[in-house]
Amino acid sequence: MSLFKFIHLFLYIILIITLGGCKKDELIIIEDPIVSEDFRSKIVAHRGVWMDNYLEQNSLNAINLSKGLDIRGCEIDIRETCDGCLILSHDPIILNLEISKHTYEELKVAAAKEGRDLATLNEALTLLEEIGGNIVIEVKEANASRLKQIVDFYPALKSSLSYMSFSKEICKLLIKNELKPTYLLIDNNSINYKELVKDGYSGIAIDRAVLGKDLNIFHKCKNNNLSVLVWTVRNSPEIFSYINLGVDYVITDIPQDLLN
Repeated sequence: MSLFKFIHLFLYIILIITLGGCKKDELIIIEDPIVSEDFRSKIVAHRGVWMDNYLEQNSLNAINLSKGLDIRGCEIDIRETCDGCLILSHDPIILNLEISKHTYEELKVAAAKEGRDLATLNEALTLLEEIGGNIVIEVKEANASRLKQIVDFYPALKSSLSYMSFSKEICKLLIKNELKPTYLLIDNNSINYKELVKDGYSGIAIDRAVLGKDLNIFHKCKNNNLSVLVWTVRNSPEIFSYINLGVDYVITDIPQDLLN
């Protein structure tokens, strides 16, 4: 072998080793996974069970349908009106009306014009008392003290509720008001694990696109006793692959598909 070829081969080997060392631990999708029978307990319906039933997201009907699926429960979004009512809504606007600047009655009328009901958190919690299960409350925009006032009316549900938000300020107030477990919603891999533990978080709720490309996030969370929720997963093999990995809960739009 010539010196030139030897040097070329040597540099190629170094390159392969370097790239291999830099490669992140990625999720391997198993098309036909073996799943434990209790997998349902890890499934959370994203904004209720709505997709296959042509229901409104964040509606009482969508929450009610989770009853027959025997899954962990539902995730809902809440926002606060200007008169202190906490309503279920992902978007900040209803029929061009900004939720935080209008009363519940005004928004209810606007929603009716769109042919939809506008559910309140009180109604959702009352329904949960009837059907059982759990609810993960994503706090979009709401006063934590007001949220605690409402939740305290349902003491039997305390262990059935958990909370999450993209806002660290909101999460800080949730934790201060003993609204736990509290998860920080994350859509990137810039995570200070020690800080999360120090600030009293129970774990993270992370975008599937981020976690799937770097499973070290999962392992670091577990090493710091932080729970991991993953959102929003929309195909069965990926969901079961995350369950096999060991995540605590998977938030999905297709809970019904998993049971077929």
